[in-house]
Amino acid sequence: MKTICILFLITMGMVGCKHLTGWKPTGDFISGNVDTTSKQFIIPRALSAKIQKDYLNYMHKTAPGLGLSDSEILSQIPRGFLNVSFYFLSDEPGVLANNTQFDLPRGGGQIDLANVVAGNKGSFYLHYKISRADVPADQKATPKNLKIYFMSETKPLHLRHEDYGVGCGRYMDVTSNLRNANDADGFHLNATNQRYVPVIGGTFYFVSFGPDKKIYLASVRVVDSRYPEQQCAALK
Repeated sequence: MKTICILFLITMGMVGCKHLTGWKPTGDFISGNVDTTSKQFIIPRALSAKIQKDYLNYMHKTAPGLGLSDSEILSQIPRGFLNVSFYFLSDEPGVLANNTQFDLPRGGGQIDLANVVAGNKGSFYLHYKISRADVPADQKATPKNLKIYFMSETKPLHLRHEDYGVGCGRYMDVTSNLRNANDADGFHLNATNQRYVPVIGGTFYFVSFGPDKKIYLASVRVVDSRYPEQQCAALK
């Protein structure tokens, strides 16, 4: 039977069905280029419906006396932005061109790993930082009710008896696994045979409900433009 090693559905931090110890997000990072804004990304309809349902539950709990119908609440949702930083790092020589930090303010954008991943084998790690854009710099912290969803936008990779990736257009709630990995060594990725491409090739959606009844949103798409054949048809 095939072992399916898909992102976040296996034990956190495992890609290739093993765990390695990586760096903490400290030290020197170069800044990566962000050339696409999140305004060009579309939230899947099913995910949008789930976010709206969660928001309604949040509103019914925190503001039960509004006297508004669900449709009225959804028609006037105040929105805010999340600032996102992604860190890619490795302690194995030659895996990455440099340890690289991508800062994606006010809602996110697209990350291209073509100039980040240099080697064709070895491990590297992903860390992230999230904060609300309307919070002063000295008060920034990850929102307590942050939810993270991932939608795959790459084809699965079949290697021996293992499948990497979940396939085009599928999305999942990855909050717990990403948070646990982020608090530890980071999310483990593998450059061998481009295993990382189907594992994180897609869009991460970050959602938080906060003060003033706002929905705070950000989306980050991760691609490697060297491998267009692995992308789903909608991205080509």
